Amino acid sequence: MKQTLTLILAFFVTNSFGQKITGDKTRVVIKGSEKVGTTLEVHYGERFLKNPDVEFYLDNKRIDESLVSTIPRDVLDSIHVAPGNKMFFYSINRNYNPRIISLNALKQKYTKLSDSTVVFFVIDNQIVNEDYRKFLVDENNLLRIIIDPMYRANKADVTMISVFTKTKENIEKFCTLRIR
Repeated sequence: MKQTLTLILAFFVTNSFGQKITGDKTRVVIKGSEKVGTTLEVHYGERFLKNPDVEFYLDNKRIDESLVSTIPRDVLDSIHVAPGNKMFFYSINRNYNPRIISLNALKQKYTKLSDSTVVFFVIDNQIVNEDYRKFLVDENNLLRIIIDPMYRANKADVTMISVFTKTKENIEKFCTLRIR
């Protein structure tokens, strides 16, 4: 009885190991001794440089390119691009009055951080890599400012200031109640 059971079990085991794969076959190809996708790659990000030839206008007043990202889209009446793509003209609703402020002024107005505190700004999850004195935002379109000091040895070395604008995604995100 033991021999019969062992023989049947051996038959099923060898039969299942000898199966061929049919249908779609997904295989990982390994070339050489180096496995694909397991090596460390280091990439240096290219700094986005503004094109000095491109000009932006808001109601016929020249503005910095940074301000365009924080003006609410629903208040824009029209966008006109001049031939050659060198000049962009934005006109806004007459009822809307933007309150334009630089990031440095925003820091002084809404935080208690000293001027000597090293800060970096993040606007809608994008790190601002420009001069904070010249980077302009529309104060009316700001939803939330989060001040996050980074500590080391009980000392704040750098402070991250996250600024969130009134986009549909941000409003939904901050209005969602999270229960733990």
